[in-house]
Amino acid sequence: MVRVTSSKPAMLAAGIAGVAGQILFTLGWFMAGLFQGDAYSVVRHDISDMGALGAPYPWVLLIPQSIAGACTIFFGVVGFRPALVGARGRTLATTLLVLPLGVGNLVSSAFRLDCRVADGCTVEETVRSWHATVHSILGVLLLVAAVAPFVVARCLRRSPQWARLSRTSTWFGVAIAVAMVATIILGESAVGGLAQRIFALLAAAWVAVLAGWLLRLLAGRKGQNTALGPVATSPDLV
Repeated sequence: MVRVTSSKPAMLAAGIAGVAGQILFTLGWFMAGLFQGDAYSVVRHDISDMGALGAPYPWVLLIPQSIAGACTIFFGVVGFRPALVGARGRTLATTLLVLPLGVGNLVSSAFRLDCRVADGCTVEETVRSWHATVHSILGVLLLVAAVAPFVVARCLRRSPQWARLSRTSTWFGVAIAVAMVATIILGESAVGGLAQRIFALLAAAWVAVLAGWLLRLLAGRKGQNTALGPVATSPDLV
């Protein structure tokens, strides 16, 4: 059995990181789109195109993306999971939460595509190198985001402090799943980039809502060591 202890300051920092990370990620891909030149279309082309080799100012996307990924992992491990102490399934819920927007964003930012579709590369040409192949494989983690909100919602229902957020997570799951399907179907169409951005915005908003709820719980428990009582220490419940 694994025991987890998080102090209130650590959980507070994790909650702030969870919200800030999603804002930073969204601002990153939004701002990066302003520097891509006439060949690139935010409606047509993928977010990853802006971080490809040869893309102008790729750091505008990649640095916020990697920081946002680290913030999401920090929120999940130090804030979200301990706050669900006693709720069965919290380890699985946390894992599915941090995989796509945490690990996916943190790691994929280090493995760039070989070139931009916006510059005339085919999809196959963008993934010829080993690092571009890794980036493409990591993209599969985004599929987890289509099921994560539903698993999280089920876990939230088992916690009195989080139960009110269960339905919200479910509705986010429906919206994210629809956006994911649209992104896959419209991937290489004239509106593929727009579909992907809607998906990214919804996924980030979902995590931000969870992090915001943690901060709300902490604010309502001033003087206690955590949002749930003296110390959030419990055997791991899978």
